Amino acid sequence: MDNLSKQTESASGASIYEAHPYSSKSEIIFVSIAAAIIIFLAQLPNIFGIDQSYYAKNCSFIIFLPITAFFLWKNRMHKTVFILYAVLAIGSIAFMNMLPNALDTDTSVLSCIHIPLFMWALTGIAFTGGNIRNYEKRIDYLKFSANLLIMTGLFFIAGMILSLMTIGLFEISSMRLEDEYFKYVVLSGAFAIPVVASYIVVKNPQIVNNIAPVIAKVFTPLVSATLIIYLVASLFVGQAPTAHRGTLLIYNLLLIGVMALILFSITTGEKSRTASGNIRHLDKWWRIMLTVLSAITIIINFIALNAIVFRIVEWGATPNRIAVIGSNILILINLIMVFYKLLTKPEHTADSIAKFLPIYTLWFFIVTFVVFAVFSI
Repeated sequence: MDNLSKQTESASGASIYEAHPYSSKSEIIFVSIAAAIIIFLAQLPNIFGIDQSYYAKNCSFIIFLPITAFFLWKNRMHKTVFILYAVLAIGSIAFMNMLPNALDTDTSVLSCIHIPLFMWALTGIAFTGGNIRNYEKRIDYLKFSANLLIMTGLFFIAGMILSLMTIGLFEISSMRLEDEYFKYVVLSGAFAIPVVASYIVVKNPQIVNNIAPVIAKVFTPLVSATLIIYLVASLFVGQAPTAHRGTLLIYNLLLIGVMALILFSITTGEKSRTASGNIRHLDKWWRIMLTVLSAITIIINFIALNAIVFRIVEWGATPNRIAVIGSNILILINLIMVFYKLLTKPEHTADSIAKFLPIYTLWFFIVTFVVFAVFSI
């Protein structure tokens, strides 16, 4: 790994957003070819009558591998790295497509849920140019991911509006094309949008950078208020989530969402950054808001963790419960680190999240591949 960092340090010393020797024309050609390949792969079930479980097994590869290839090419990574990624990709694709089409086991479902996260983590290594020890680049990738999510969402909204207009116009002429339109046009566009959005975010980050702070400043206080109201209300109701699997799932989705919002708020609420990427100054009230949010989330995490332990003790360990309790423990530790940094050294808060990325990546790998192997024996 040290050799990888040394080989790519010179090529990746600058930010991915800065000028690069590859021309815009060549980048556009690359993205266009990638989008065409994505559309073809997305239409394979319609062309050859492949089982619809194809999408659950392969959607992460269709979306992330072209983006990964773009960053590998843009950062001029060594051919050895290309080969390594190819081996990982082929191995992952082979593993996922060996799963039963019915996807009727907990381990199969867990693999389908976590393989996109694992592929997202691998894309991050390509984004950083292999300089994975640089926390600033890790933070840049997290910011890129948030910006990509926003840009992709905007594209989807625009696509929905265009689809409604198109269907409406054809209905005026008594032509009903909904099934064919959604089967070929909407499905193809849905898979191609992320790679196009990635290119736009990389080339024009200022477009989303003006939206991201607004989202953070609006939703951070709203989420904090909602969690406070929930905790107060739960004291009067007195109902624990131990008996309801659905409630427990909502708890875990909430933890992931709040963790992302905290990072998003930290990186968009900053006043300025040092050369190493640390925040020089974080607005006082913004810091208080994030501290309150992280403290409330830690309490909720303890409640969820207690519920999961209760279910394991009462009904035994299952793949789902192992995956959930592992995720909760990791998020809890990370939240405590974030809370401590907000109280003591807020300029290093983002680093406390960046440090945890390799651990999350390892956990995604374990849940996707190892848990399946252990419970399938």
